[in-house]
Order: sequence, then structure tokens, then C-alpha cells
Amino acid sequence: NKIIITSTSQFPGSWIAFNIQKNARATLSYVDMKYGGCCGGGIIENEGKLLLDNVDILDAESNGILNSSGTIKANKIKLHHNGAHGLFSQGGGLVVITDSEIYSNGEFGIKNLGLPIEAINNWWGDPSGPFHPILNPMGQGDEVSDGVNFIPWKQ
Repeated sequence: NKIIITSTSQFPGSWIAFNIQKNARATLSYVDMKYGGCCGGGIIENEGKLLLDNVDILDAESNGILNSSGTIKANKIKLHHNGAHGLFSQGGGLVVITDSEIYSNGEFGIKNLGLPIEAINNWWGDPSGPFHPILNPMGQGDEVSDGVNFIPWKQ
């Protein structure tokens, strides 16, 4: 069974965030997080280390995950139906997401302003893969920004 982190209000932004501070480490396995993210993300990574396995992050008011410059390693996660981005990375730090599902987010599946992100072998909501204006202009899945290595993707 999964651990469920949610709110009785059942609307996006009902609770602030799961916040990983500088030099902290967090491992989340078999967790569903719903209706958070009123202040940046359902999970906010601030220069710590975050390991995710079988985690479902959905219905955040803004981003599913906000990375300021920490390390994120994620496997078999779902980032979907978040108000802005599934993942928004705005700083340095290693980010690797594999064998996951990233779809139906408000703006980007992954928006990156930092170091390159490894996001291969993921499902983007459509067999054609994520939309990228140069690398995959025919993609019908969630959009990815520059600095995201998404090839190959799951069809």
C-alpha cells in the first residue's frame, strides 16, 4: 500500500510543500502526493538530495517538483495534472528521471533553466513523445524545454 500525503480540502495548493533543505537527504518510496504546491512545488528541493521511487505527484497548484539546485534521482514516478510544470529546475544539480510518466501538466512536463536533465525512457502522454520545437516538433505529449535529454522515450 502507498502512503498518501494530501489535504481534506481537495483543491490544488491546499498545503505548502514537502521541502528538502540544504544538505538534507530524503527518500520517498510508494507515496502519493496530491493537492500541494501552493508556494512553488509539491516537493521543493533546495540543495539537498532527493531519491524518488514509485511516487505519484499530482494536482499541485504550481509545479510537481521545484528544484533549486539539488540532486534528484527518480524512478517509476508520475508527474501529472500539476498547474504549471511536472518538474521545474532552475539551478544546478544532477537530475535524472527514468522509467516514469510525465503528462497532462499545465505548461511543461519538464522546464529546465539549469544543468542538463536526463529524462530518458519516460512516457510523455502520447506515443509521439514530448513536444520540443526543434528536437521533436511532432510530439503531442507534454512539452520539454531545452536542456532536457528525453530521447529515447516510451511509446
